[in-house]
Amino acid sequence: MDFRTRFHPDPIAQKIKRGERILFAGSCFAENISSRLQVYTFNCLYDPLGIVYNPVSLAKHLEMFLQNKEISPDELFFFHGTYRHWQVHSRLSAPDKHKTLSDMRNAIAEGHIFLQHTDVLILTFGTAIAYMHKENNVLVGNNHKVAGNAFDRVFLSVETCISAWQECIQRLQELRPNMRILCTVSPVRHLKEGTIDNTRSKAVLHLLCKALTEQYDHVSYFPAYELLMDDLRDYRFYAEDMVHPNSTAIDYIFSAFAEACIDSAFHPVMQKLDAIHAAMQHKAFHPDSEEHKAFKQRMLNTVQKLAEEYPDMALDSALHYFMD
Repeated sequence: MDFRTRFHPDPIAQKIKRGERILFAGSCFAENISSRLQVYTFNCLYDPLGIVYNPVSLAKHLEMFLQNKEISPDELFFFHGTYRHWQVHSRLSAPDKHKTLSDMRNAIAEGHIFLQHTDVLILTFGTAIAYMHKENNVLVGNNHKVAGNAFDRVFLSVETCISAWQECIQRLQELRPNMRILCTVSPVRHLKEGTIDNTRSKAVLHLLCKALTEQYDHVSYFPAYELLMDDLRDYRFYAEDMVHPNSTAIDYIFSAFAEACIDSAFHPVMQKLDAIHAAMQHKAFHPDSEEHKAFKQRMLNTVQKLAEEYPDMALDSALHYFMD
Protein backbone atom coordinates (compact mmCIF):
# COMPACT_ATOMS: atom_id res chain seq x y z
CA MET A 1 0.00 0.00 0.00
CA ASP A 2 1.29 3.46 -0.91
CA PHE A 3 0.90 5.82 2.04
CA ARG A 4 1.42 8.97 -0.01
CA THR A 5 -0.81 10.95 -2.32
CA ARG A 6 1.62 11.51 -5.17
CA PHE A 7 0.92 13.90 -7.98
CA HIS A 8 2.89 15.49 -10.77
CA PRO A 9 2.29 19.17 -11.55
CA ASP A 10 1.10 19.89 -15.06
CA PRO A 11 3.78 21.48 -17.24
CA ILE A 12 3.33 25.19 -17.88
CA ALA A 13 2.48 26.25 -21.42
CA GLN A 14 5.81 27.96 -22.16
CA LYS A 15 8.71 26.57 -20.20
CA ILE A 16 11.60 28.67 -18.92
CA LYS A 17 14.79 28.67 -20.98
CA ARG A 18 18.23 29.29 -19.52
CA GLY A 19 18.90 32.47 -21.49
CA GLU A 20 15.79 34.21 -20.19
CA ARG A 21 15.76 36.79 -17.40
CA ILE A 22 13.81 35.69 -14.35
CA LEU A 23 12.69 38.01 -11.56
CA PHE A 24 11.64 36.37 -8.28
CA ALA A 25 9.61 38.16 -5.63
CA GLY A 26 7.69 37.29 -2.51
CA SER A 27 8.35 35.03 0.44
CA CYS A 28 11.55 33.29 1.48
CA PHE A 29 10.42 30.27 -0.53
CA ALA A 30 10.86 32.31 -3.74
CA GLU A 31 14.36 33.15 -2.54
CA ASN A 32 15.10 29.42 -2.10
CA ILE A 33 14.03 28.54 -5.64
CA SER A 34 15.90 31.54 -7.05
CA SER A 35 19.14 30.44 -5.40
CA ARG A 36 18.70 26.92 -6.83
CA LEU A 37 18.31 28.26 -10.36
CA GLN A 38 21.38 30.44 -9.95
CA VAL A 39 23.38 27.27 -9.22
CA TYR A 40 22.33 26.12 -12.69
CA THR A 41 23.55 29.46 -14.12
CA PHE A 42 20.12 30.91 -14.91
CA ASN A 43 19.91 34.70 -15.10
CA CYS A 44 17.91 35.31 -11.92
CA LEU A 45 17.31 38.25 -9.62
CA TYR A 46 15.53 37.99 -6.32
CA ASP A 47 13.60 41.13 -5.33
CA PRO A 48 16.35 43.59 -4.27
CA LEU A 49 13.99 45.12 -1.70
CA GLY A 50 13.87 41.79 0.10
CA ILE A 51 11.34 39.29 1.36
CA VAL A 52 7.70 40.35 1.47
CA TYR A 53 4.77 38.13 2.35
CA ASN A 54 1.41 39.72 1.62
CA PRO A 55 0.19 40.18 -1.99
CA VAL A 56 -0.60 43.90 -1.72
CA SER A 57 2.87 44.82 -0.46
CA LEU A 58 4.39 42.51 -3.07
CA ALA A 59 2.52 44.41 -5.79
CA LYS A 60 3.84 47.62 -4.20
CA HIS A 61 7.43 46.39 -4.69
CA LEU A 62 6.77 45.87 -8.39
CA GLU A 63 5.20 49.34 -8.63
CA MET A 64 8.31 50.85 -7.03
CA PHE A 65 10.45 49.13 -9.66
CA LEU A 66 8.15 50.22 -12.48
CA GLN A 67 8.28 53.85 -11.35
CA ASN A 68 11.97 53.70 -10.43
CA LYS A 69 10.75 55.36 -7.26
CA GLU A 70 13.20 57.57 -5.38
CA ILE A 71 12.71 57.11 -1.67
CA SER A 72 12.70 60.40 0.21
CA PRO A 73 14.38 60.90 3.60
CA ASP A 74 11.06 61.51 5.36
CA GLU A 75 9.89 57.99 4.41
CA LEU A 76 12.51 56.48 6.73
CA PHE A 77 12.11 55.92 10.46
CA PHE A 78 14.71 55.19 13.12
CA PHE A 79 14.36 52.02 15.17
CA HIS A 80 16.84 49.95 17.20
CA GLY A 81 19.81 51.94 15.97
CA THR A 82 19.10 51.85 12.24
CA TYR A 83 17.06 53.70 9.63
CA ARG A 84 14.30 51.64 8.01
CA HIS A 85 11.42 51.80 5.53
CA TRP A 86 7.99 50.23 6.03
CA GLN A 87 8.04 48.58 2.59
CA VAL A 88 11.65 47.37 2.61
CA HIS A 89 13.28 44.42 4.34
CA SER A 90 15.47 45.22 7.35
CA ARG A 91 18.57 43.85 5.63
CA LEU A 92 18.74 47.20 3.83
CA SER A 93 18.66 49.16 7.10
CA ALA A 94 21.78 50.95 8.38
CA PRO A 95 22.79 53.32 11.22
CA ASP A 96 23.61 56.02 8.69
CA LYS A 97 20.61 57.67 7.05
CA HIS A 98 22.42 58.58 3.84
CA LYS A 99 23.72 55.01 3.41
CA THR A 100 20.23 53.61 3.99
CA LEU A 101 18.77 55.93 1.36
CA SER A 102 21.56 55.10 -1.06
CA ASP A 103 21.20 51.33 -0.56
CA MET A 104 17.43 51.44 -0.99
CA ARG A 105 17.58 53.67 -4.05
CA ASN A 106 20.21 51.38 -5.59
CA ALA A 107 18.02 48.35 -4.88
CA ILE A 108 15.06 49.99 -6.62
CA ALA A 109 17.25 51.01 -9.56
CA GLU A 110 18.51 47.42 -9.85
CA GLY A 111 14.94 46.11 -9.89
CA HIS A 112 13.89 48.79 -12.39
CA ILE A 113 16.70 47.96 -14.81
CA PHE A 114 16.19 44.20 -14.55
CA LEU A 115 12.43 44.55 -15.02
CA GLN A 116 12.93 46.29 -18.38
CA HIS A 117 14.15 42.96 -19.80
CA THR A 118 12.42 40.42 -17.57
CA ASP A 119 10.98 37.44 -19.44
CA VAL A 120 9.50 35.56 -16.48
CA LEU A 121 8.20 36.93 -13.18
CA ILE A 122 7.87 34.31 -10.44
CA LEU A 123 5.76 35.30 -7.45
CA THR A 124 5.35 33.49 -4.15
CA PHE A 125 2.49 34.72 -1.97
CA GLY A 126 3.02 34.00 1.73
CA THR A 127 0.05 35.26 3.71
CA ALA A 128 -3.11 37.33 3.31
CA ILE A 129 -2.69 38.73 6.81
CA ALA A 130 -1.04 42.15 6.83
CA TYR A 131 -0.44 45.03 9.24
CA MET A 132 -1.56 48.64 8.98
CA HIS A 133 0.62 51.17 10.79
CA LYS A 134 -1.79 53.19 12.92
CA GLU A 135 0.07 56.48 12.96
CA ASN A 136 0.90 56.60 9.25
CA ASN A 137 -2.11 54.63 7.98
CA VAL A 138 0.24 52.58 5.80
CA LEU A 139 -0.06 48.87 5.01
CA VAL A 140 3.48 47.74 5.75
CA GLY A 141 5.52 45.19 3.88
CA ASN A 142 7.71 44.62 6.93
CA ASN A 143 6.89 45.44 10.54
CA HIS A 144 10.59 45.34 11.57
CA LYS A 145 9.55 43.76 14.89
CA VAL A 146 8.06 47.03 16.08
CA ALA A 147 5.64 46.53 18.99
CA GLY A 148 2.34 45.02 17.88
CA ASN A 149 0.24 47.82 19.38
CA ALA A 150 1.61 50.14 16.66
CA PHE A 151 -0.43 48.24 14.04
CA ASP A 152 -3.92 47.14 13.17
CA ARG A 153 -4.05 43.55 11.97
CA VAL A 154 -5.72 43.36 8.55
CA PHE A 155 -7.08 40.24 6.88
CA LEU A 156 -6.84 41.06 3.18
CA SER A 157 -9.87 40.05 1.14
CA VAL A 158 -9.70 38.14 -2.11
CA GLU A 159 -11.13 41.18 -3.90
CA THR A 160 -8.45 43.51 -2.47
CA CYS A 161 -5.65 41.17 -3.55
CA ILE A 162 -7.09 40.66 -7.03
CA SER A 163 -7.54 44.42 -7.54
CA ALA A 164 -3.95 45.14 -6.52
CA TRP A 165 -2.61 42.58 -8.94
CA GLN A 166 -4.88 43.53 -11.82
CA GLU A 167 -3.45 47.04 -11.66
CA CYS A 168 0.10 45.74 -11.36
CA ILE A 169 -0.25 43.26 -14.22
CA GLN A 170 -1.69 45.97 -16.47
CA ARG A 171 1.41 48.10 -15.84
CA LEU A 172 3.70 45.13 -16.39
CA GLN A 173 2.00 44.30 -19.69
CA GLU A 174 2.51 47.87 -20.88
CA LEU A 175 6.21 47.55 -20.14
CA ARG A 176 6.77 43.93 -21.22
CA PRO A 177 3.86 42.59 -23.32
CA ASN A 178 5.48 39.14 -23.64
CA MET A 179 6.41 38.69 -20.00
CA ARG A 180 5.05 35.49 -18.43
CA ILE A 181 4.06 35.29 -14.78
CA LEU A 182 4.23 32.19 -12.62
CA CYS A 183 2.55 32.41 -9.23
CA THR A 184 2.80 30.06 -6.27
CA VAL A 185 1.53 29.89 -2.71
CA SER A 186 4.29 29.48 -0.15
CA PRO A 187 4.20 26.20 1.79
CA VAL A 188 5.68 28.03 4.81
CA ARG A 189 3.16 27.96 7.64
CA HIS A 190 2.42 31.33 9.26
CA LEU A 191 1.41 29.78 12.56
CA LYS A 192 2.13 32.96 14.52
CA GLU A 193 -1.16 34.15 13.01
CA GLY A 194 -2.95 31.11 14.44
CA THR A 195 -3.59 27.73 12.84
CA ILE A 196 -7.11 28.55 11.68
CA ASP A 197 -6.26 31.99 10.32
CA ASN A 198 -3.22 30.55 8.55
CA THR A 199 -5.51 28.11 6.73
CA ARG A 200 -7.98 30.86 5.83
CA SER A 201 -5.12 33.09 4.70
CA LYS A 202 -3.74 30.41 2.38
CA ALA A 203 -7.25 29.97 0.96
CA VAL A 204 -7.32 33.66 0.00
CA LEU A 205 -3.98 33.27 -1.76
CA HIS A 206 -5.18 30.20 -3.66
CA LEU A 207 -8.27 32.08 -4.81
CA LEU A 208 -6.06 34.99 -5.89
CA CYS A 209 -3.92 32.66 -8.00
CA LYS A 210 -7.04 31.02 -9.47
CA ALA A 211 -8.48 34.39 -10.45
CA LEU A 212 -5.25 35.58 -12.08
CA THR A 213 -4.69 32.37 -14.06
CA GLU A 214 -8.28 32.45 -15.29
CA GLN A 215 -8.16 36.11 -16.30
CA TYR A 216 -4.73 36.19 -17.95
CA ASP A 217 -3.38 33.67 -20.45
CA HIS A 218 0.21 34.54 -19.56
CA VAL A 219 -0.22 33.77 -15.85
CA SER A 220 0.43 30.19 -14.68
CA TYR A 221 0.34 28.46 -11.31
CA PHE A 222 2.86 26.07 -9.76
CA PRO A 223 1.57 23.99 -6.80
CA ALA A 224 4.46 24.31 -4.33
CA TYR A 225 2.00 24.43 -1.43
CA GLU A 226 0.22 21.26 -2.53
CA LEU A 227 3.47 19.35 -3.01
CA LEU A 228 4.37 19.83 0.64
CA MET A 229 0.92 19.69 2.18
CA ASP A 230 -0.69 16.94 0.09
CA ASP A 231 2.20 14.95 -1.39
CA LEU A 232 4.97 14.91 1.23
CA ARG A 233 2.53 15.57 4.09
CA ASP A 234 4.85 14.64 6.96
CA TYR A 235 6.67 16.57 9.70
CA ARG A 236 9.97 14.94 8.72
CA PHE A 237 9.96 17.33 5.74
CA TYR A 238 9.93 20.40 7.98
CA ALA A 239 12.80 22.24 9.63
CA GLU A 240 13.13 22.21 13.41
CA ASP A 241 10.71 25.14 13.72
CA MET A 242 7.97 22.97 12.15
CA VAL A 243 7.09 25.95 9.97
CA HIS A 244 9.59 26.03 7.10
CA PRO A 245 10.23 23.15 4.69
CA ASN A 246 13.62 21.52 5.21
CA SER A 247 16.27 21.00 2.54
CA THR A 248 14.84 17.59 1.55
CA ALA A 249 11.43 19.12 0.92
CA ILE A 250 12.91 22.05 -1.01
CA ASP A 251 14.92 19.62 -3.15
CA TYR A 252 11.76 17.63 -3.88
CA ILE A 253 9.70 20.70 -4.76
CA PHE A 254 12.49 22.12 -6.90
CA SER A 255 12.73 18.83 -8.78
CA ALA A 256 9.00 19.04 -9.54
CA PHE A 257 9.44 22.70 -10.49
CA ALA A 258 12.24 21.83 -12.91
CA GLU A 259 10.16 19.07 -14.49
CA ALA A 260 7.09 21.26 -14.95
CA CYS A 261 8.60 24.67 -15.63
CA ILE A 262 12.13 24.40 -17.08
CA ASP A 263 12.86 23.60 -20.71
CA SER A 264 13.55 19.84 -20.88
CA ALA A 265 16.44 20.40 -23.30
CA PHE A 266 18.45 21.86 -20.41
CA HIS A 267 17.75 19.03 -17.95
CA PRO A 268 20.81 16.96 -19.00
CA VAL A 269 23.01 20.01 -18.40
CA MET A 270 21.51 20.44 -14.95
CA GLN A 271 22.34 16.80 -14.21
CA LYS A 272 25.94 17.38 -15.31
CA LEU A 273 26.18 20.46 -13.10
CA ASP A 274 24.83 18.40 -10.19
CA ALA A 275 27.53 15.80 -10.80
CA ILE A 276 30.23 18.49 -11.00
CA HIS A 277 29.17 20.13 -7.74
CA ALA A 278 28.92 16.75 -6.00
CA ALA A 279 32.40 15.81 -7.22
CA MET A 280 33.82 19.09 -5.92
CA GLN A 281 32.42 18.28 -2.47
CA HIS A 282 33.90 14.78 -2.52
CA LYS A 283 36.82 14.16 -0.16
CA ALA A 284 39.13 11.50 -1.52
CA PHE A 285 40.71 9.04 0.92
CA HIS A 286 43.65 8.58 -1.45
CA PRO A 287 44.02 11.76 -3.55
CA ASP A 288 47.26 10.55 -5.14
CA SER A 289 45.85 7.23 -6.34
CA GLU A 290 45.53 6.50 -10.04
CA GLU A 291 41.81 5.91 -9.59
CA HIS A 292 41.27 9.38 -8.17
CA LYS A 293 43.42 10.99 -10.87
CA ALA A 294 41.35 9.22 -13.52
CA PHE A 295 38.15 10.41 -11.81
CA LYS A 296 39.36 14.03 -11.82
CA GLN A 297 40.29 13.76 -15.48
CA ARG A 298 36.82 12.48 -16.38
CA MET A 299 35.25 15.34 -14.49
CA LEU A 300 37.62 17.83 -16.12
CA ASN A 301 36.58 16.53 -19.54
CA THR A 302 32.92 17.03 -18.59
CA VAL A 303 33.55 20.59 -17.41
CA GLN A 304 35.58 21.47 -20.51
CA LYS A 305 32.84 20.20 -22.82
CA LEU A 306 30.25 22.24 -20.96
CA ALA A 307 32.47 25.31 -21.14
CA GLU A 308 32.76 24.87 -24.89
CA GLU A 309 29.01 24.43 -25.30
CA TYR A 310 28.13 27.30 -22.93
CA PRO A 311 30.94 29.89 -23.06
CA ASP A 312 29.00 32.23 -20.77
CA MET A 313 28.66 29.62 -18.03
CA ALA A 314 30.82 30.41 -15.00
CA LEU A 315 32.89 27.24 -14.70
CA ASP A 316 36.32 28.62 -13.85
CA SER A 317 36.29 27.35 -10.27
CA ALA A 318 35.40 23.83 -11.45
CA LEU A 319 38.10 23.91 -14.14
CA HIS A 320 40.74 24.96 -11.60
CA TYR A 321 39.53 22.39 -9.08
CA PHE A 322 39.88 19.41 -11.43
CA MET A 323 43.11 20.70 -12.99
CA ASP A 324 44.92 20.75 -9.63
